[in-house]
Amino acid sequence: VIILILAIGGYAFINSKKPGRYDEFAKCLSEKGAVIYGADGCMYTQAQRTMFGKSFKFINYKDYTKGPNIKITPTWIINNNRYERVQSFERLSALTDCKFS
Repeated sequence: VIILILAIGGYAFINSKKPGRYDEFAKCLSEKGAVIYGADGCMYTQAQRTMFGKSFKFINYKDYTKGPNIKITPTWIINNNRYERVQSFERLSALTDCKFS
């Protein structure tokens, strides 16, 4: 049992150090000035966060209460334009010229 616990813990630690699948895409979005305003308790914000997985840490995320009159979460602000609700990677890519794979 102890060996199994150590093996699972070791696997989790090693896996946490691996880069996320969308790290470069997420970094590009932030470099292009894309900001997502969301609410931690919002299932749609959580869905957008889940799409990025651990790469979400590179996304410029802000609480919607700190945004410019945000009424729907999530809301992306890209090039001073608003895009409400969950956005696909294809849409985010088209809006920013960031490539995802």
